[in-house]
Amino acid sequence: MDAWGNTDWGNCVKVCEANHTVRLERLEQKRTLKVSTAQVVEEYKAEILRQFGQTTEKPGDPNDSGLVMLHNLRNWRKVGWPLDFTKKENDTRVYKIAAFGELESNDPDQLKNAIYLLHGVQLGIWLPRAAQAMTRKGTWDYNGESGPEWAPVSWGGHAVYAKAYDIESIEVLTWGQKVKVTNNFIAQYCDEAWGVVDSFNHWKGRTEIDVQALIQRLRDVGASNIEDV
Repeated sequence: MDAWGNTDWGNCVKVCEANHTVRLERLEQKRTLKVSTAQVVEEYKAEILRQFGQTTEKPGDPNDSGLVMLHNLRNWRKVGWPLDFTKKENDTRVYKIAAFGELESNDPDQLKNAIYLLHGVQLGIWLPRAAQAMTRKGTWDYNGESGPEWAPVSWGGHAVYAKAYDIESIEVLTWGQKVKVTNNFIAQYCDEAWGVVDSFNHWKGRTEIDVQALIQRLRDVGASNIEDV
């Protein structure tokens, strides 16, 4: 696992996308993409420019302000992320997703079903300062505590890729480590959750997702470049 610059930059949304891309392509290509910190940081800078019309040059500067998850997902679908496909020179593939949708962030059962069906989900969490100490122990938990340390977003907003679960928690990747996030913590602090459909063709002929209905829904909300499958 790799922090991909997130210990220095506010690029957690792009790190979340990187983790998600690696997992999806591992399933599709049967290999692990070699994604570097430099690639993630450069894509973060590019997305800062796309979203806010400004550039960031170094960690912590005024424009190193993080990203909006919804806008990043839109650009992942429309623009994509150019990454080296093989070791051959100039052999680059643009990685895009087919669709995305918002989930009920306070519904652990829905989140876990989506993790299983879609091979992971992205969570936006209003982290309390109390999570700093818990991160070192590998678990974020909440049991009704109160006070300034437990106030939502007192540490900041954060995006994580969720890839596994058990009855009591969801496992996420963040800052280069695995963290178990309990159902209680998710209910208290998870502000948004997103599922991703990597490829329409992958779901064609399966019953879990009605691909044609999904394509029509995307067209209804004004999504462009939607092709029939």
